[in-house]
Amino acid sequence: RDHLATPFASGPWPRYRLSSIRHSIALALLPYRIFILTMLITGSAAVAVCYENLLKNREFFRWYSGWSSRTLLQQGLGFRIEILGGIPEIATVVVANHIAIWDVWALMAALESPLSFVARASLLHFPIVSSIMRALRTVGVDRRNGKDARIKVSQRLAQADAPWPMACFPEGATTNGIGLIDFKTGIFTNECKTVTPVALRYICDSGFDLSYTSNQMSAAAVAKHFIRTLLEPQKKIQIIVLSPMHRSYNESNSDFASRVRRAIADAAQLQLWSGWDANRLRSAWYQSCSEHID
Repeated sequence: RDHLATPFASGPWPRYRLSSIRHSIALALLPYRIFILTMLITGSAAVAVCYENLLKNREFFRWYSGWSSRTLLQQGLGFRIEILGGIPEIATVVVANHIAIWDVWALMAALESPLSFVARASLLHFPIVSSIMRALRTVGVDRRNGKDARIKVSQRLAQADAPWPMACFPEGATTNGIGLIDFKTGIFTNECKTVTPVALRYICDSGFDLSYTSNQMSAAAVAKHFIRTLLEPQKKIQIIVLSPMHRSYNESNSDFASRVRRAIADAAQLQLWSGWDANRLRSAWYQSCSEHID
């Protein structure tokens, strides 16, 4: 089967080479990276609670979000970060392709700002993480109810005093970074006039698949992928910030979404995959899980 033709696993994991000096160093750094990640996540939750209830200092929270995101990616996970393009003066809506859970921090590191992500409503009830998401003004939506999502997004865009730009991954699922599936149009409401597209690329010299796709079959598989990500010594996130795109006169929501999708695909040299509805995505996901997880 041609794995590059699907949004999921790009092939079996390469063998980990302990004989390599770089790989041995990465293994020795594993406790340090886990410690940094733990301290940053718990520290961010504490800062978020203080921001919500005491400080109310937007500039400090803006600086902290950018600094903590860069530190988490570089020191906690060991990524090199390459940012291409400039930071827009005003970014009302940010959209990007979705590859891994680290995309959230990659966008905040690149834009040096907190972002109000559109995410599953259930995530707002997770311990520790919920405090951070509330401070970011996360828009919680029910993915099974498209109308509910559109209403909440429209209400958020209509807020003139919203503290942070809104961010969304319109694919609605993580893919392997080789192509883009069709964009959902929930973020591209009539109130959405301008978006800042961002193209994300994950590069790993060993060929290990850094995408968070076929590795979600079980908690053990997720943990295995997480540890292997920490252990990879030569990995990079390339973040391409494109110029803001404006809705054309009388342009429909779907046409605007398609135009933004093509711009992201061109910037990151991604394939365009069409026809991947929820049922087909789920079927391919389980198939790739069974093929590539020990």
